[in-house]
Amino acid sequence: MEKNIRWITVGLGVMFLSLFELTANLYAQQQNVNGTVTDASTSETMPGVNVLVKGTTMGTSTDAEGRYELAVSSLSDTLVFSFVGYRTQEVPINGRTSIDLELQSQAIGGEELVVVGYSEQQRGDLTGSISQIDGQEIAEVPTLEISRGLQGKMSGLKINDRGGEPGSANMDILVRGKETLGNNSPLVIIDGIPSGMGDLESLSSRDISSVNVLKDASAAIYGARAANGVILVTTKRGAEGTTELSINASSGISKFTRVPEVMNSWQLATYQNEMQERYGRVKSWTEEDIRLFREGTNPITHPNTDWHNAVFDDYTPESRINIAASGGTESVQYYISGDYNNKGTNYRGNDKYFNRYQLRSNLDAQMTDYLKVSVDLTGRLGDNHRPVMDAAGLFHRSVIAYPMQHAFHPNGLPGYGSVGFNPAIGVTDEAGWIDTQDKDLKSRLSFDLDMQSLLSGLSLRGIASFNYNIRDSEEFRPTWDLWTYNVETDSYDHQLGKFSETQTFSSLEQSNNINRQTYYNISLRYDQNFEDHNVSGFIAYEQDEGYSSQLTGYRRDLINRQRVHLDLASTNEQRTSGISFNTGRLSYFGSISYNYDRRYLIDVTVRRDGSYNFPEDERFGTFPSVSVGWRISDEPFMDASSNWLDDLKIRSTYGIMGNDRVPNFQYLTQYGLGSFWLFGEEAERNDGFQQINDPNPNITWEVAKNWNIGFDASLFDEKLGIIFDYYYNKRRDILIQRNESVPDITGLSLPRENLGKVDNSGVEFEMNYLTTIGDFQYSVGGQVSYNRNEVVYLDEPPNVADYRKREGRPIDSWLVYKTDGIFNTQEEIDNTEATLSGTKPGDIKYVDLNGDGSITGDDRYRKYTSQTPRIQFGFNAGVGYKGLRVDAFFQGQTQAENYIAHTRAGEETLPTYFFEKRWTADNPNAEYPRAYERRDFFNLQTSDFWLYDASFIRLKDLTLSYNLPVEMISNIGMRSMRFYLRGYNLWTIDRMSDRMGGEYYDPEMEDDDGKFYPQQTIFTAGLSINL
Repeated sequence: MEKNIRWITVGLGVMFLSLFELTANLYAQQQNVNGTVTDASTSETMPGVNVLVKGTTMGTSTDAEGRYELAVSSLSDTLVFSFVGYRTQEVPINGRTSIDLELQSQAIGGEELVVVGYSEQQRGDLTGSISQIDGQEIAEVPTLEISRGLQGKMSGLKINDRGGEPGSANMDILVRGKETLGNNSPLVIIDGIPSGMGDLESLSSRDISSVNVLKDASAAIYGARAANGVILVTTKRGAEGTTELSINASSGISKFTRVPEVMNSWQLATYQNEMQERYGRVKSWTEEDIRLFREGTNPITHPNTDWHNAVFDDYTPESRINIAASGGTESVQYYISGDYNNKGTNYRGNDKYFNRYQLRSNLDAQMTDYLKVSVDLTGRLGDNHRPVMDAAGLFHRSVIAYPMQHAFHPNGLPGYGSVGFNPAIGVTDEAGWIDTQDKDLKSRLSFDLDMQSLLSGLSLRGIASFNYNIRDSEEFRPTWDLWTYNVETDSYDHQLGKFSETQTFSSLEQSNNINRQTYYNISLRYDQNFEDHNVSGFIAYEQDEGYSSQLTGYRRDLINRQRVHLDLASTNEQRTSGISFNTGRLSYFGSISYNYDRRYLIDVTVRRDGSYNFPEDERFGTFPSVSVGWRISDEPFMDASSNWLDDLKIRSTYGIMGNDRVPNFQYLTQYGLGSFWLFGEEAERNDGFQQINDPNPNITWEVAKNWNIGFDASLFDEKLGIIFDYYYNKRRDILIQRNESVPDITGLSLPRENLGKVDNSGVEFEMNYLTTIGDFQYSVGGQVSYNRNEVVYLDEPPNVADYRKREGRPIDSWLVYKTDGIFNTQEEIDNTEATLSGTKPGDIKYVDLNGDGSITGDDRYRKYTSQTPRIQFGFNAGVGYKGLRVDAFFQGQTQAENYIAHTRAGEETLPTYFFEKRWTADNPNAEYPRAYERRDFFNLQTSDFWLYDASFIRLKDLTLSYNLPVEMISNIGMRSMRFYLRGYNLWTIDRMSDRMGGEYYDPEMEDDDGKFYPQQTIFTAGLSINL
């Protein structure tokens, strides 16, 4: 592995040096274009305007007099003029060498368009709370998953990276936190098509044009599934002009952000002896054993295995290449791209990997003067080859395998490990694999019919989508060879490697999953200006249908592991299974928008949805919303502030939305195979059906009522932008079981009913500052989001004990004993009125909360924190000089806690802080308890002792980039060439490490014992070329 990394590093260095030497010796055949940029409304010259050659990153800025001069490779190029607060304009050069331009203010010329749900609006006309990020900001994110590139960058979008293997990321994604007791996942829309979170994660970041998040009642246009927020993704499309070819390639290495240091052999032996002594048992190890473990002089009988090093590599390589072409004529525009990702895993052996191949074609054709047709096709192949045991299991096995056990004997033979599963072999193909192939084909057809001949401003739009996914999976579980050392014979005994103590055979399971989705939408649209009045809107019909099926086959005792096929296995105990189901939704909806002079704005939407999840008489729900905006800065009484306040808009929304993301078909009585009867003289078995659910024929929608008020402001010549929002949401009719008020002793199992109630509120704040001084550009900005929820109704009985009460409290909490450190001495125990019987020095001190003189379950309390933070934030800073630029992005959270107890103590190798900070007679003022085992009654009560503050701030992204001057590359046909070095998840400051005394676990961890595939630190070198 180290050799591979060394060659990768050398190769990248040679590539960079060669390219720099090449470009430094090129003399361009170039043309200069110059001109002056002025404000269209005041005719004043504009310094600091960005002037770029379209399709490249090469350009310049206007000087203090508004003048610019730029070298271009061809006089057929197009220049792009942009400035904060002004309309971006593209100007074809058309052979000219001098181009003057008047830039129009956003308030005049119609600034960028923002996707808001079935339509687009100019940013200045938005009345809802919508966060947006441009695709360029996430194009070079070095991760496979798009959500990792969004983390911390958009207010209201709470994302936690919980780790996960390549292709199987564990991401928590919430819009404005948790608002329901059930599914809190947002709805994902890609190019207007309802999609899954997996579709978002598997997009090529280079294909994304923008990502918008609808956080308030602006999402109500999506009705039935909008209550948890909506993430809108728009992919890139072509534009009129010459063909632009871009090539983007990167290569890098990744490693775990943190790896827990665990006890070595002599430390664990010492700990186990102390543990046995505490319980009055015979010590596990002699002093001679401990001496040999410490000295390492006899590795055959007294090894010191670093299991993490045996199972995982320090670094793993990854690479990516994307090639895209775009352009078109007045009649046809196109965007075509191909994307390839290769990412290894950090498992040793190099057997496991994840590859993804992707092709996209977005085509727009103006068929006639009044008809435009678009055809989008996307094909994707994912190839994931991973161990049979999941990451959590492998991390678990790597710590329950003691360092006194061999991963490999000194002669190279693999050791037995724990219960016959050596994780160092378990990560290789020797111990089998799960091979998964995902094949996606997505198509989108749409048309826009201009109906101006019937009525000015009238048009008709139709969309149809056909998506098809096939997942083929193969799980091969063999047996393999392991060895134990026999001290008496001084030889090695063969053992059978297996996944469990009962497995003595190989097995193969293959499955085929098919998913189909069809989607149709047609809308009649109207958009018309009447002097200072603008009226726009649409009415629409939509339906989508889904079908899923799965077929699985299993056989055991394969004849030959070199030919892994079901037909080459025994029919003994073979089995098959299958399932299929359909889904469907039907909707009618519409929207109308009005504004006067872009000063007074109002948007109204109504949607009526029908969902397959509810009975016929409860199937449809109606979801309205209204939002208003007031551009107060345009009022005459604000004229006095016009020298520093450029724009100020106050906005507010109210809407009702639905949530049908509940377990399917709860209104039906469901049956399944699960019981059998014996009939006949020979007692022949007859399988039968039995009821498997408790139906509720009156189940209906979960309803969200959302309020939002906020403002958008720009100041100081559009250099400073501020966005603020406050929201208050009420979620009602949440499906819960009426088990709280029904005593457990009744044994009743009740259906889910629409009873639960939750309130959620919060604030969001964004601020960004951008300025240009000569050839220097500076930018700084950030966002912070806070939210707090409260359970209003959960069917709790009125006399519920306070420590069990959840109504009036946040959704998430820890039910724990309160603690007050550790008993240092026996005297301290004797002077404490309430203790657990048998407590000894070094045990955790529990607090008698109710003052009854004893420690019981009634002394527990709820601590209202969780792994989901109440506050998340992110901030960025960048500086550029000519072609050189440095950008940094920081992300963090606070008011979150992790529970890390290591409940399998005594049966696993614990982190070293359990040894170094433990209580002993020589260390009575220790921070951690004495040595204890898994069944310990005194230290493993669920208590706040094991809660850790998960606050952190992280250098999420650091990029150094350089754009070569146009004059150096234009004569070889290049528009631009950019090099960059990028670091991702570089360092973290957190509270957990302070308490543990080292960087053991990432603060975004999820597992309470730290057994998960950790987050990644990634180092990337990349090259971008535009032709």
